[in-house]
Amino acid sequence: ALREKEMRPLWTLYGISVLRSMTHTGYVSFIALLGASRGWPTGKIGWVLSGYLISNTLGRICGGYLADRVSARRLLAFSNARSGACHIAFCFATGEFTIPTFFLAGFLFDLGITTNIVLAQKILPRNTSTATGLVMGFSWGTAGLSIPLVGAYAEMTTVANALTIVSLALFPAALLVS
Repeated sequence: ALREKEMRPLWTLYGISVLRSMTHTGYVSFIALLGASRGWPTGKIGWVLSGYLISNTLGRICGGYLADRVSARRLLAFSNARSGACHIAFCFATGEFTIPTFFLAGFLFDLGITTNIVLAQKILPRNTSTATGLVMGFSWGTAGLSIPLVGAYAEMTTVANALTIVSLALFPAALLVS
């Protein structure tokens, strides 16, 4: 059943979720190293990560509200493209706008998470748990397999460069929505 032609949209949403999850997991995994490379004390790294995760949560709540009022596909594409740009800007930003840019990236990123799930459930209305498991758990696990590669690339270049690469994954994810 999951191989049928009608399932292509679900597999596309799975791919989008893998690309998105690579970005989120990359930042959550490597923000401490990026902060240390920028000379941040441990306490600052902790509150920056906490602020990012709170921004994610606020984005998720707002995204759920917006998804009921605008096109879910447009919201997901917007979330991918805009958060990708903000994540990249954060990697190279300096000065007072660095951390607010990171928080904005987190907020914009999670605007789209609920829409991805809802779109998957619409494809499999009789198997919503399967649809949700595919675009959440299975895609998150798949994306987690990329983190050692991100770490290896960070060792060869810089953490900022490695995080920029995972951020670039959000642009093909935005294109896949259409």
